[in-house]
Amino acid sequence: MLLNIENFLDNWDIEIKEISESRDYWLVRTNSGEFYEEFSHGNYISIGWNEFLNPSDFINEKASEQMKNRIEEYYPDKQAGRIYSQIRKFIFDIKVGDVVMIPSKDSEFVNFGIVTSELFQHRINGNEDTFVKSKSIEWIKEVERDQLDPYLFKMMQAHQTVNNAEKYARYIDRTMYSLYSKGENSYLILPVKEESNIPAYDLTKFLNSLIETVMSINSITEEASMIYDLRDLDIKLNIQSPGFVELMSSANELIKKVVVFLKSALSGNSDLTNELLEKTSPEKIRDLQRKQEKVIEAFERVKADLPEDIYRKPPLD
Repeated sequence: MLLNIENFLDNWDIEIKEISESRDYWLVRTNSGEFYEEFSHGNYISIGWNEFLNPSDFINEKASEQMKNRIEEYYPDKQAGRIYSQIRKFIFDIKVGDVVMIPSKDSEFVNFGIVTSELFQHRINGNEDTFVKSKSIEWIKEVERDQLDPYLFKMMQAHQTVNNAEKYARYIDRTMYSLYSKGENSYLILPVKEESNIPAYDLTKFLNSLIETVMSINSITEEASMIYDLRDLDIKLNIQSPGFVELMSSANELIKKVVVFLKSALSGNSDLTNELLEKTSPEKIRDLQRKQEKVIEAFERVKADLPEDIYRKPPLD
């Protein structure tokens, strides 16, 4: 590549989130939404069963008869084994770095966050009736129900207090972040904001503009080893007017280069062409500008744009 892609991303303050493949995913209930606001504003999650606060009582994977008897004393109408399992999951299975989701009443909102602490004991304003066993959370994104990824609706039907959501990891990742890498793959989620039905012609032009972006990148690449195959870019649609398009690639730096190309085109930023002026032919520059104009037109037809959350947020004062 003729260009230093990392410099462009830094200058434009664009961040690619790196996601660990080892992190787990959890849905934690909020007592039918009762504690949703408290958890969200207090930056933590908690569970009940306050009679059992000693973590060492839950080290074993399965409850001993002694623990079952203790639980049954307090909750004779409940399944002691299930309560034990729920408490144990919260204490030992939900780890620092894992993703946690909490739903509000009727799942009108879902908050997504990252666990940042081990277990601690906490009462809301000293209230003896509130949940105690707690973990700190850095909330990343709150999503309204009608904007939730359709694949996550089934997950929200789980009714236990603590639910493993590992099989929904992909859909959760793309909900939380619009530009990220995980393992060998990198992803870009492009919002499509057209609310009416999108004509097939406009949708085809939009998809073609994304594919042609790879050709544009190749046209300003000097090294033969860095030329991409058009199949290196995978595109998945979730167009529900509005919806999104997911770009994925395992090819080295391709998603980063796509972001740089789209940013330059859609923002009218001349940094890319200025950088190329001394490194390639005027003919290639004109060809690049024509392709950028096609991108602008195609994106306008479906009201697509680069997502706002790819830009680093300034630190709070």
